[in-house]
Amino acid sequence: MDGFDRSILVNAGKHRSSGPEPEKLIAKLILASSREGDLIFDPFLGSGTTAVVAKKLGRNYFGIELDETYTCLAAKRLELAELGKNIQGYSGGVFWERNSNLTL
Repeated sequence: MDGFDRSILVNAGKHRSSGPEPEKLIAKLILASSREGDLIFDPFLGSGTTAVVAKKLGRNYFGIELDETYTCLAAKRLELAELGKNIQGYSGGVFWERNSNLTL
């Protein structure tokens, strides 16, 4: 560590009607701009994809969501993230192409 606390702000252009962002996309943003233990802040949490991916990648996270339904959905997804740390399209530090025939 360089002695500085680091944090990043994530907002991947989310819109309510578009559904959750793919975990792989958020993982690329988080991995490219943070280290384990850093804080990831999402001011428009929605269904919680950013927080879920941050958790899976060993980052701290903080999000804001006004809609109670989305808040509950994000909380449930964070609980489920404890059961499985896998991110579709990402394994062992490598991003795989969609529809790849590679089996790990």
